[in-house]
This record gives sequence, C-alpha cells and structure tokens, in this order.
Amino acid sequence: MFTALGQSVELIPGIEAVLDVLDHHGIPYAIGSNGPHRKMEITLGRCRLAERFTGRVFSREDVTNPKPAPDVYLLAATKAGIAPRECVVIEDSATGARAGVAAGMVVMGFTHETPAAKFIGITDVLFKDMADLPALLGINAE
Repeated sequence: MFTALGQSVELIPGIEAVLDVLDHHGIPYAIGSNGPHRKMEITLGRCRLAERFTGRVFSREDVTNPKPAPDVYLLAATKAGIAPRECVVIEDSATGARAGVAAGMVVMGFTHETPAAKFIGITDVLFKDMADLPALLGINAE
C-alpha cells in the first residue's frame, strides 16, 4: 500500500491555494487521520506538503480510540490551543465526519471523491471544489 501511495497519490486540486489563504490570515490548520503516520509521511512528501504540516499531523496512532471517536480531532484542537467549538473539520468520509460532530466541531463534507449521500444526516455543509472552501469559511481569499 505504501509503495502504491508513494507512486500514485495526487495533490487535491486547489489545496495549496487554500493553505496559502489560511497562512495569510494566520489561521492554524492540522491533519487528523485514521491512517498511520507512515502513510501521511508518504502522501504529504509526494505532494510536497510535509513542511507545511510539520508538528500538525495527528493519527489514530496518537490516540486511544480512532474515528468515529472524536479523539484525534480533540487532540489536534488541544495542541493548537483552540476550543473544539471554534474548529472546522473538512472530511472526505462519513466516519471522519461523525468524529468531527462528536468532537463538537463544525463539519464540512468534501465531496470531490465521496458521494454527497454519504454525509446525509451528519452534516449539511458540502462542497466539491477546494476553491470554494475559503468563502465557505467566511475568509476573503485575497
């Protein structure tokens, strides 16, 4: 699996621009994943994003309970010094969306590769294109 990821994973279109906007506005961000750290090292390295997430990558390996438990998101919020109710989770899975809701965070379903129907009953905020995210967050992209 790791070999395949290292050869084929592609950058989500528009993610670099979103990270630029967040950085410009001083808005912290992190990754909370059910994947192992090794997987994220490979994918972030291949996509040349590893440096942007240094110290802000949290895995199921860091917590007692994986998603759909809220543990990984609560850990990320604690490390960032931000109250869960002030956090927004961007999720591409129903399991992760349930974890964000359980953490008391706003959850937005990213439907680029996940059918919107998977998020029914979990979150009403859905989007397909990363270019739309800053506006959904109420951030001026300029």
